[in-house]
Amino acid sequence: MELYLAIIILLTIFSLVDLLKNRAGKTSINLFEYLFCFLPLIILVAIRSVGFDYDAYEDAYNLLHYNDLKDIFSDLQFEPGYIIANVISPSYIFLIFLMGTATLLIKFRTIIIISPFPIVSLLFFFLSYYLNFEMGQIRQALAMSITLFSILYFSNKRIFIFLVVIASLFHYSALLFLLLLIIPIKIHKWYFYFILFLVAILCYFTIEPAISKLSEILPGFVGEKMTYYQEDKGQMGISIPIIIVRLLIIILFIIFKPEISKFKSPMYLFIFNIYFLSFLMYIAFAFLPQISGRGGTYFTIFDILLIPIILKAIKNDYFRIAVFGILLIAYIGIFASFITTWNYSFIPYKTWFLKF
Repeated sequence: MELYLAIIILLTIFSLVDLLKNRAGKTSINLFEYLFCFLPLIILVAIRSVGFDYDAYEDAYNLLHYNDLKDIFSDLQFEPGYIIANVISPSYIFLIFLMGTATLLIKFRTIIIISPFPIVSLLFFFLSYYLNFEMGQIRQALAMSITLFSILYFSNKRIFIFLVVIASLFHYSALLFLLLLIIPIKIHKWYFYFILFLVAILCYFTIEPAISKLSEILPGFVGEKMTYYQEDKGQMGISIPIIIVRLLIIILFIIFKPEISKFKSPMYLFIFNIYFLSFLMYIAFAFLPQISGRGGTYFTIFDILLIPIILKAIKNDYFRIAVFGILLIAYIGIFASFITTWNYSFIPYKTWFLKF
């Protein structure tokens, strides 16, 4: 646990330094400081032997790596991209290194390009997603990295769709990211979002029977997966703390929208709509956690970009630090809840050669 706390402290210190040194909303962190923050996260993932899916993926590696290719690709339990990664990896240790490094490098590249404060993005990423995905659900973690990266090419629909399809080769749920093709790029009036919020609440009470019928219609593996996810209600329901945190981010963005609109990046406004879509999915499909939670995460993860954008719009240093502090406390609460629930999978931190 001390190792994780040390990383949180490290990232918090560098985030505060950047926010306090910065007056123009542009990061003051240099390359050495980036590496000092990025490398520990890569190393922790690359050499780990912990995580709640670690043993299951090791069993899968032994199945996929050593069996006949024809039999492997006839089994639809795993996606083609992940199967190929297993086949080309000489050992399970190498597979963990390959998947973890690729996943984080793609995410870091996107963060550096878009985020006004990359270390701040990294801090909130670590608190909310790092253990759950990078050290757990590695297939979806890589798919999420690719979909996050694809936003850079959204103006070129062919490249965007191509990247989403590539992401789906590691987790089929990445195809949900194609919903971006139908959401608005520009920001609307506040009552537009309020109406959508009311519609999401209505869906929460009415859409479950339709999902049940859809799972009966969908063919083969997809229908079976939908039925399985619908029956898996272990984390069903709406978490009030999560709702409060997401509403806080949405309200802060709306408050500072006039200032954010002055920035020369129209992508900032689009990112808000993406994040708001995740909020709607969380409410509308709360009865189906595999959609509201895991499926919605492709859109929720944009909070690691949205929070620095909001902080950039706050010109008063004291207020900027206050907002940062409030959000940090909220996300530490999310991290504490996760690590308490899954402590046996992550504590102590272990590598394939020693443990902490």
